[in-house]
Amino acid sequence: MNIINFDEIKRELQFAQGKVKELSKKQSECDKLENEMLHKLEDIKFSASEGYKILKYLQDVRVKRRDIKNELSEQQTISNLLAPFIKGYESNQKNVHLGTINGKKKYGNKNLSEISDRIAKL
Repeated sequence: MNIINFDEIKRELQFAQGKVKELSKKQSECDKLENEMLHKLEDIKFSASEGYKILKYLQDVRVKRRDIKNELSEQQTISNLLAPFIKGYESNQKNVHLGTINGKKKYGNKNLSEISDRIAKL
């Protein structure tokens, strides 16, 4: 790898994937809390000050959910871009190593006349 250590990129992917799971759970919790609050609004009578308090809680949940959703989107983007890169890089490195045997190129020492004879037989 040229600029950065490949293991650091893999760690970043693992971190992003972990954050995606964590943030998805938090977003789900916000959704449940908001839904719970909306259901309570259907069933209770409240004064203007209680209504303000309920609305303020609902606003707090919505703002928190937006922050979570924004961070989740960022981590999903990182994860979605790094995963295929890492898979491709590892596949490429595996193929490079398959092209060598005991540190020597697999096809490096072929006799040219032998190759010429085999081509003539085609």
